[in-house]
Amino acid sequence: MTEAVVVALITAASGVAVAVVGGIFLLLQNRRQKRRDAHVSEKLEVVREQVQNSHGTNLRDDLDRIADGLMQLGKNVEGLASDLRGVRRDIGRLDRRDIEDGADLRDLRQEFNRRVRTIEDTLNPKETP
Repeated sequence: MTEAVVVALITAASGVAVAVVGGIFLLLQNRRQKRRDAHVSEKLEVVREQVQNSHGTNLRDDLDRIADGLMQLGKNVEGLASDLRGVRRDIGRLDRRDIEDGADLRDLRQEFNRRVRTIEDTLNPKETP
């Protein structure tokens, strides 16, 4: 074999070797990418199971309805709080009236007892020695 043939064979062999190494590298890269894709796909399925409803409605729509319901609930609670403040004011007024009525009754009882004693004293005068 001549030197030119040897050089041509070495060049061809190195070309084939580069092609084989490149092919192996591409195969390995493809395998890695498939594993990554499978891993991402598994994770995506886990996420999908967590957010996908079994009843066919969109999660965002469900959340919007829940948020609207919470807003309405907040308004209802505000109304109840206002009603409760009114009830407390009414109870305070009734309590003050009850205290005033109690004082009036004490005064009436004292006046009644005083008058009964006056009548008794008039009907049964005490003898002075």
